[in-house]
Amino acid sequence: MLKTILTAFAFLFIQQTFSQDIDLDKNTGLVKVDGKDAFYLIKTHKVLLGYDLSLQNLAKQELAYFAMKKAEDLPYYERGTHTGAYFQVTFSETANSARIFPNSFAVVKAVAKEIVAGNLIKDEKIDPKAEKAFVVSHEGTLLNEPQTIQVNVNTNTPATSKATEISIKTNSIYNNDELIGSFKQSVKDNINTVSIYNKNDDKIAVATHPEGDADADWNVTVTSNNTVYQLLYNSSTPLEKLFKSLADKGLF
Repeated sequence: MLKTILTAFAFLFIQQTFSQDIDLDKNTGLVKVDGKDAFYLIKTHKVLLGYDLSLQNLAKQELAYFAMKKAEDLPYYERGTHTGAYFQVTFSETANSARIFPNSFAVVKAVAKEIVAGNLIKDEKIDPKAEKAFVVSHEGTLLNEPQTIQVNVNTNTPATSKATEISIKTNSIYNNDELIGSFKQSVKDNINTVSIYNKNDDKIAVATHPEGDADADWNVTVTSNNTVYQLLYNSSTPLEKLFKSLADKGLF
């Protein structure tokens, strides 16, 4: 029932999109909706059928990653009548994922229309309710429900939370000086592999990256559900940013 309702909402969003003017700057990736700057869709890695795409807000912060893949690689019951390319969408904050099959030669603009149709971006962030509806209506996987904020009403002890601040000492991982896990690192066939563990020595993720290629993203596999997502490679502090991503997702 929930899926039917959310799919119906998605259809209404798509109908609304037809009345909106969506412009894409092919050089910068800037998308305008009804003449107003809305978000960026940046081409990243060249693949066989086109490019992966990075969905970014106007501050150039990545909100989701669209990895282009071949529909023929999917099991028949998942791809149906689709052929050519599809995008595996991974939301940066939650690692929730979905698939979209753009039925257009103007692939990037077709993706932009999907984003606008789903009302995904609100106040420079992914709207949690819109994300859930998008994932459900696109045969996706929900790993994390939209977050709710708990307010401490005790005026004498206001609620405070520290931002994630990762540091590394040898092979130990710390967040705000608290031990949260450890890691092992190896290089084989020019692929850097990092295995990450929580403080109980349970493996939580494996990340790989082409050695010496600063333009390539991390490919991160979450051990608990075998979900894969891409993370922007930060050449100045690659491991710290990798571990921060996992910590922000609550995986340690």
